[in-house]
Amino acid sequence: MSFTLSTDPSVPIRPYTVRFLPSGAAATAGRDETLLAVARRAGLVVDAPCGGEGTCGKCVIRVPQTVRGGVRVEDDGVLTAEDIREGLVLSCQAMVAGDVEVFIPDAGTGVGMRILTDGYTGEVHLDPHIRKRYHAHEQATLVYAGDDVIGEEPGDTTREVYAAAVDVGTTTLVASLLDLSRGAVVATESSLNPQALHAQDVLSRIKTASTDQGLAFLHGMLRDEINVLLSRLATSSGVRLHRVYEVALSGNTCMLHLATGAPTASLGKYPYTPAIRGGRSLPVTDAGLRIAPFGQVYLPPIIGPYVGADITSGILVTQLERRPGVVLSWTSGRTARSCCLTTVACWQPPPLLVRLSRV
Repeated sequence: MSFTLSTDPSVPIRPYTVRFLPSGAAATAGRDETLLAVARRAGLVVDAPCGGEGTCGKCVIRVPQTVRGGVRVEDDGVLTAEDIREGLVLSCQAMVAGDVEVFIPDAGTGVGMRILTDGYTGEVHLDPHIRKRYHAHEQATLVYAGDDVIGEEPGDTTREVYAAAVDVGTTTLVASLLDLSRGAVVATESSLNPQALHAQDVLSRIKTASTDQGLAFLHGMLRDEINVLLSRLATSSGVRLHRVYEVALSGNTCMLHLATGAPTASLGKYPYTPAIRGGRSLPVTDAGLRIAPFGQVYLPPIIGPYVGADITSGILVTQLERRPGVVLSWTSGRTARSCCLTTVACWQPPPLLVRLSRV
């Protein structure tokens, strides 16, 4: 299938304007850029689980007859003859050739989306990994991670001991700021995971991140969004970020790879071996997060490609293993999982509570 291209190749190429209805979102585009790429740059969430390969048939848009000269469409072989008569095209196979308005009825920006930011936490014994001790003789406070000194601060700062927990979901992010001296959550912020604008599901993200450039792209946007959440936590709570000493990241196996910049290629082919296993801390400088410069990033244990840190965190924080009988826990996120203990996958808890409980 192809629409007649009305643009004369001899005419100098200029930026075109693409407007998406009914949202009214608009963006400039270069010639032969796909409408899918332009829509995502305009902030619209378009379902394309195949990663823009033209095989899933889900990124359908409608191009009115009157403006079809503004697009050039490759023969996708997915849509029916009736779809084509109605002006439907796959946005990943439709390329900009002029100013155009198109209809994407199912697209959204995430504005108004309700994100679950709390859940069951239970009671845990307060025993944080990060501690402080003031030494009066030196008039300095030492910051400990376990038994190791990781930093020193002038004066007595023992009342300011904070950490953050981030649920790195496939679609959404939730970050909580915790006062480790009291074991209290002092602020919570949430946002959409910006990776969803470019690769909506785990498989398409693994594919996108299979190149160094793709991995850097997905990791960078996720890192930047987590830093935005950390800044919002600091603003809403009045806590200075250099008094935050640990960030605990939890999510499925792929999300933790992308959050830390670890290669994901092995997750996309048998035997699907993770490149990282979690259960350890990294220097915050390795992750690029803006907290105390000597702070740490903690990754809960990753059991395997389909049993990630979200599952292990959930089991520990809900103390599932201590409950009598057969217990089922269920998560209904972008990818639904269940685990039976005898062991299951679970909803994502605030992962730092696992860190506090020392289970």
